[in-house]
Amino acid sequence: ACYLLARSKWALNRCECTTQRSERKVRMANRNRAEVASSVAIRPPGFNKTLRDVIRCLLAAHAVCMLLGEPKPAFALSIASVAVLYHGKTASVKNVLWGSLAWASVPVSLWSVVLRGSLEVIDEDRAYGVYKLIELMARGTEMLFGGVCGIVLGLTMMGKMEAVQK
Repeated sequence: ACYLLARSKWALNRCECTTQRSERKVRMANRNRAEVASSVAIRPPGFNKTLRDVIRCLLAAHAVCMLLGEPKPAFALSIASVAVLYHGKTASVKNVLWGSLAWASVPVSLWSVVLRGSLEVIDEDRAYGVYKLIELMARGTEMLFGGVCGIVLGLTMMGKMEAVQK
């Protein structure tokens, strides 16, 4: 009888421990969810669209700077567009597409800055061929990528205008 009583108390204790353990796990999970929810900023509706609009404006200014032959401000604008993109959701396909253009603008702008810096070092009189080649590469890079950015942004704006008119 003592053995059965001891065994039933052990089983009862074990059930209580299991129940307490599972309740503790639920409390910990709820607390972890609350911590995660409080650490994630609550964003208003349309937050990602606003970020995309800002990125478009920065990329438009980047394209204008590249087309005008000013790669240093264009580089700063491309870095700014990547920094703005950092605050958006990566799950958004539109953010990823605009982000890929913003990220592509960084190395192109840097390449253009390096080429323009090389032009300052090269003596035009002594190495005229090399000077003109590097100048052509710099100007070609600026015109090509500035034009591509301008075309993409222009087509996007045309599509938005058509959608508004409908």
